[in-house]
Amino acid sequence: MYNTLTIMLATVGLAILVMLFCSYFKYTSQKVPGLNYCLIFIAITFVSVLLLVTCYFVQDSDTLLRFTALLVATMTLSNTAFALTMVFLIGKISEKRRTYFRLLFIVPVLVLVLAITNPFHHLIVESVEKSADSFGFFFVYGKLSAPLAIYSYILVGVVILNAFLTIRNAAKRNRRLIWIIVAISIFPSLFSLLEMATPYLAGIHPAYLLMFIPVLFITNIFYQYLHSARNKAISHTGEIYVLFDRWGSCVDANRAGREFFQRFCNTQAPTLLSLEKLVGQNGLAGLEEAEFELESDDAFKYYRISSFQISDTISRDCGDGFLIREVTEFREQMNKLSSLAAKDALTGIKNRRYFDEYSKNSVLHSARHNQPLTLLMLDIDHFKRVNDTYGHIIGDEVLITLCRICSQVLRKTDVFCRYGGEEFVILVEGTNKQGGMETAERILNAVNVQPFSTSAGDIPITVSIGGCSLTAQREDQIERWLECSDQMLYEAKRGGRNQIQYHKG
Repeated sequence: MYNTLTIMLATVGLAILVMLFCSYFKYTSQKVPGLNYCLIFIAITFVSVLLLVTCYFVQDSDTLLRFTALLVATMTLSNTAFALTMVFLIGKISEKRRTYFRLLFIVPVLVLVLAITNPFHHLIVESVEKSADSFGFFFVYGKLSAPLAIYSYILVGVVILNAFLTIRNAAKRNRRLIWIIVAISIFPSLFSLLEMATPYLAGIHPAYLLMFIPVLFITNIFYQYLHSARNKAISHTGEIYVLFDRWGSCVDANRAGREFFQRFCNTQAPTLLSLEKLVGQNGLAGLEEAEFELESDDAFKYYRISSFQISDTISRDCGDGFLIREVTEFREQMNKLSSLAAKDALTGIKNRRYFDEYSKNSVLHSARHNQPLTLLMLDIDHFKRVNDTYGHIIGDEVLITLCRICSQVLRKTDVFCRYGGEEFVILVEGTNKQGGMETAERILNAVNVQPFSTSAGDIPITVSIGGCSLTAQREDQIERWLECSDQMLYEAKRGGRNQIQYHKG
């Protein structure tokens, strides 16, 4: 009867471990963190139970001796793996200290080596014999049993001490979970001590047989707790999360991701190729960050996408994940700020900062397409006299009126900027000397039509204009046009003002 129950229990244990192993691959396909710890527990326990079942049926004493020694080694490895995992997960330990803790794995490795060579020294298992019914088996521990027992006590103490140090700063809702994990993690060590204390319990060694129970509990906590936490994290974030495997198939996406792809791709399970089409860029894998726009409800929405590579200890480079967040509001705010930064606060036209940036591209465009570039420099005649006579408020009104008049006669493509004080520049792209002269004459005539109307009454205003039209060379800078136009403006001032002087080149 004991034999039948033992085999049934072992079969149930192996079946549960196989199910947990299958569940591991189910969850690891969704990239839930921390699952590699579960794989270690499952693998060690599976080997232990399998070795135990093998020992039940092995009749040869030498073979049985080897298997029982290996059984003790797997128990030592299990103790170490459970204890260190709990220390790493629960405690706040620096990477340097983690390295020191990992050195504890030297102990089970040495025990494993001694277990393999046990027939020569009998340090792990001194002797073994089958029970009367030839099913169970009894063995006598070797001389290392006492050190191994002390080692198990030390592991239990480390886990409990670490829990005490951690739980003081843990949130109340997490304290119960910490104690449950701690209790489960010391089960292997307690089982090991129980086995050493009662080695002759019907010869079936329940300590080894029941090892799957703590594995079942702790793995279930990992699966449910970590998976639940992960789902909450990615479902409640405002970002779009999507994950593709190595073949470009979608294996996971949060709710925002499913809604996003349903709207723009008409599917909740997109491929990497469909995402690349949306973004308008190939080779998204490994992309640090990029922006793209999509039309939605007769308006454009802007998105920023970043990628991260998925890998684990089982299969490296097993896929690529992407985070996408909408930045439409941010983009609009940045455009507003950029627009404000490029405008002259008084007149509302573009300022010198904008001119400096825009003119660089204009020079490059002129050189690339071998087209002339025209620059007009305009200055209000005797503007200081206006300020001295009527005050700066009236002077500001004159500046505003001049900008309004010039804006009315210029083309939308012409770039009109306040360069400083009462001095203005006009950049006319793709226009030769004749076109530049016509533009300057329109401005001069519009200013001279009638006096400027101000709060102090009508004030006659005139302007002087200097201009030049040049075709840019690849190494040219906008300073070439500024120097030329400034020289022509100087000639116009010296020639009596209220006139145009144009570069003869």
